[in-house]
Amino acid sequence: MKKALIPILLVLLLTLAFTSCDASLENITEFMGGFSDNVYIDSGLIEADLGAAEGVTDVTVAIGTSSGTTGTATVATSTLDASKKTISTSTFGIDIEVDVDSGDLSDGTLSIIAPQSKEEQEEYATDIAEAISSPKNLDKFKVDMAKDVTPEQKNTAKASVTVFNASITAIADDITDPDIKAAIEEMKFDPITDEDELTQGDMAVLQLMTNLVSNTVAAAKNDSGDIDDSVITEEKAMDILSEALFTAKVAEELSGISTINFSGDLIDGLMGLAGDGKATSRTADDEPGESLQGIEDSIGLDTLNTLVPKIVKVMGITGSGENHAYELKDYRSFLRKQKVYLASLNQAVAFYSEGRLSLEERKKVNVGTLVKYFLAFMTTTIDDYYQNYDVYNSESFPYESMAEAYQEFMNDNEKLSAGNLSMEKDPPDTLDIAVMKEIFGGMGDYLQSAGMQSKLENLVERIKVLVEISGFENADLNELLDELPTTIEEWFAEDEE
Repeated sequence: MKKALIPILLVLLLTLAFTSCDASLENITEFMGGFSDNVYIDSGLIEADLGAAEGVTDVTVAIGTSSGTTGTATVATSTLDASKKTISTSTFGIDIEVDVDSGDLSDGTLSIIAPQSKEEQEEYATDIAEAISSPKNLDKFKVDMAKDVTPEQKNTAKASVTVFNASITAIADDITDPDIKAAIEEMKFDPITDEDELTQGDMAVLQLMTNLVSNTVAAAKNDSGDIDDSVITEEKAMDILSEALFTAKVAEELSGISTINFSGDLIDGLMGLAGDGKATSRTADDEPGESLQGIEDSIGLDTLNTLVPKIVKVMGITGSGENHAYELKDYRSFLRKQKVYLASLNQAVAFYSEGRLSLEERKKVNVGTLVKYFLAFMTTTIDDYYQNYDVYNSESFPYESMAEAYQEFMNDNEKLSAGNLSMEKDPPDTLDIAVMKEIFGGMGDYLQSAGMQSKLENLVERIKVLVEISGFENADLNELLDELPTTIEEWFAEDEE
């Protein structure tokens, strides 16, 4: 029987790799703590403006309305396959015509979110940067971005995502560079349904992603007006990388992940272990599971006790003891921002060119970025498995959503919820992973059939590039990253009978 994947703990695997080589601890800690959170203010490029959040809100509430920047797309029955619809648009700066499944599309014209002008993009990005770099502005920014969209905005967002995804398919088909092609293909949004509850923050990231795709097309367009990625200059690539890093930062703020101080909490855990002389190299038996020994020997239970309750909270899961609750709206919103965060960083990695990044750009990537990137990969992949659960399992998913499964996991592990798991007791505390064993029986088949092998390989390579972008050089770290699982067999080893 295959071992269960423990989604809440998988985010810690990267950290386990960081701590498996004792000689690297000092250098890694320097990497984790050497960067500022407010890089925009610290760089001197931006001075805090208390009106910035107001400016962001004014623009955002107009997105998807007649007052915002809009474009059009036409929908018609395909001449090649009457069961499909042909979507045509020039909104992204190039003529696009692609067939898609009909779904609930009807022939006619769709009003969609269009890329902002260069001047509008610069002004919007500047206001957002100022808002997220000033504590006073940040509070207002988050409150305003959490407000519900209007019916007009939702209708436009729904149409925009449909056209956006179709356009991504067409654009990726013309890209020859495998890294850029893969990154662009992974920029697609989940379709917006009538049941989805969108916020102004969703409109903001949809606008930023629309701008990013449009600018990517512009960078890859040749003199004939066709997509040709061979014309992408180093300067244009760096512009796309910088924009992608900024978009990821905004998604990070809106998802709530930015409130978790991964770097600080991990530093505390690592330094505590170093001071106690408890950090040891991992062995095959030192894996997160029902026993806590592997965690105690690697990152320490204090780190686990601190981070996991914070992670599930930003997922929309709150409460204590056996009485956790979740808000599905908050969980879905969290996932949407996580997908944008992941896609943006993938885009940044694809356009990275060594040696052309300023110090301020490098400051935007540190170990917190790596852990958050890994978390985004795991949460979005696991939710996609949930969406396709019936295909890979003989029974229906036993919970309303993955959020409810996470809720039950926390209810089953009161001490983890309270942050007081301990190995000092007799007997020592353990983790109850029954919920995860129940739902992950078919995930091995899902990963194989979904072509996840290449995604797992890309995950490791992209993390290596993010480390390189940060400017942190450590041969031991690259070797440890090579040990991250990249095959189905490594993720799903067989249990001993």
